[in-house]
Amino acid sequence: MMDFMKACDLARNIFVKRDYKDGLCEIFDSGDRWIFIGRIFEEGVVEYGNCPVAIDKETGQCEDFSISEIENYDLYYESKPVKVPSEYVIKD
Repeated sequence: MMDFMKACDLARNIFVKRDYKDGLCEIFDSGDRWIFIGRIFEEGVVEYGNCPVAIDKETGQCEDFSISEIENYDLYYESKPVKVPSEYVIKD
């Protein structure tokens, strides 16, 4: 079982390696995994090229979560928002 805070840390580290801002913008719970969204640009700027990351709650497996795929699009909009823990909030 993957711990939520460890999943937040893993997602943040992935985003930082991809030159995203240090932190998490949004988190969603899709049932079997968490969907993490990072941010590349300053707050208020439209995000282009941003790809969320999904982390399986059971296995901890991490994968890109392209919202442009119809299955992922539906899953994303059916997911429940989760509050980003304060230590992972992006500080501009």
